[in-house]
Amino acid sequence: MKPRMNVYLTTAKSVLCYAYPMIYSLFEQNRDSEVYLYLVSENLEEADILEEKKLADKYNAHVIILHFNEKMAEGKIISVSEHWPLGTLGCYWLFHELLPEDVDRILALEADAIVTGSLREFYDTDLKGYYAACPDPEHKPLSHRRLMERLKGDVLTFVVSVYDVEAIRQDISLEQILDVDRFVVKEFGHSQQELTFGILFKDRIKFMPAERLCVEENKQSMDYLGIEYLLGCERECKVLHFSST
Repeated sequence: MKPRMNVYLTTAKSVLCYAYPMIYSLFEQNRDSEVYLYLVSENLEEADILEEKKLADKYNAHVIILHFNEKMAEGKIISVSEHWPLGTLGCYWLFHELLPEDVDRILALEADAIVTGSLREFYDTDLKGYYAACPDPEHKPLSHRRLMERLKGDVLTFVVSVYDVEAIRQDISLEQILDVDRFVVKEFGHSQQELTFGILFKDRIKFMPAERLCVEENKQSMDYLGIEYLLGCERECKVLHFSST
């Protein structure tokens, strides 16, 4: 029997087609695991994911919709634009209200990325004493690192990250998450999960070498890391993140 891997991905009816490369590559590159993919969405229905379920059957994987109630979140979190719908911030409710009780660990991925290798080793990261693990902060833009210094948090890269759900449920309440989000909105202008959880999880994030786990493929990374470095990373890393800047 293959070991289970719980994976979290946010999507919606209007953008599900863009998530397909991520979903396909996740299943293809993780045949060593029985993948349970939890799609958190404000409006997806079973009829919308027939192709994804057919793909899951091919790889002996599972696709489960977790319904996120946008009306419940209105006024509690602040989205900056339609580019970041409220459903994107469903992760605030993930640990306490959305996930089934038997899920004690979950890997978060974002749709603007593709999986290029097995994530089994990363998923199994020893999280004793930590709430989360993610790529090291040295590969994030300097502006992001300075912002987190000002907010007195650690640099969390949400795009590929794994969480000790049981420990978070035990130590941190949903109200604490929303309290920190209100602080982030006051300081930053809108809700942002990397900032909120970076503050909450300060000193409890385990950093992994980004060049072997995940690198961002965008103009900023080209400028400060250089094309040759990124090409080298591509030969070893497990996720390529094609973020929008």
